[in-house]
Amino acid sequence: MENKPYSVLAETDDYLVVFKNSSVPSCIGKTPNSCYELIAKDFPEVAKVKGKNQNDGGLLHRLDTDTAGILLFAKNQEFYDAINQEQVENRFAKTYTAYSATSCEIDSDLEGKTISSYFRAFGEKGASVKPIFDPKSETRANQKKCGNRIYSTKIVAIKEFLKKDNLKLYKIKCQIFSGFRHQVRSHLASEKMPVFGDKIYNPQFSDEKNMLFFASEISFLGKNYSLSEEFLDEIAQRTFFASAIK
Repeated sequence: MENKPYSVLAETDDYLVVFKNSSVPSCIGKTPNSCYELIAKDFPEVAKVKGKNQNDGGLLHRLDTDTAGILLFAKNQEFYDAINQEQVENRFAKTYTAYSATSCEIDSDLEGKTISSYFRAFGEKGASVKPIFDPKSETRANQKKCGNRIYSTKIVAIKEFLKKDNLKLYKIKCQIFSGFRHQVRSHLASEKMPVFGDKIYNPQFSDEKNMLFFASEISFLGKNYSLSEEFLDEIAQRTFFASAIK
């Protein structure tokens, strides 16, 4: 599964649950062979669904290109509309598993905390985002460009996972119901828990090949699909120790 652009985790008459590998875009863009394009070739009914965007078909949500994990595709319009409404009403839960390396202890009190902010895009074509926690204390530019919608990330669990030399690798689970681009990564970095290998929000480990950040679980309409903890931990362990011995 790790070496394929995508793998089908579950299929019904209404939907596909898919694992997207890192480096594979979710949707059509400048980079060819997006997950959507590959899925549409193998499951043409997905392309017949009318989504929010013209080239998204039955793709119900997106992941950053460097993020590996679970995507949901509708195979018919009725299901798409039902799940889209679930998202509008904040009933479509998405869980992310992140691994963060640090030489310091991570505050255990952060477990259970909900990080809420507005967001402002920065850089060329909004390459990065910054959480804006209190617009009133920000510059006029930040106030103007952060919009009027608040996005929340709940830290569900934090635990020390591995040690190597003076570094500790922490495993962090987060849950969101609505998302902004880079939301979880940016929120974790704001709490001094940047994702290992994150080229944008973690300069200390920006040279790593793999970003240890996964869309690991989705829940909708009483259904739940998740990636194996063993699968995620094995990737994290291999990547972390390979980096630590350079």
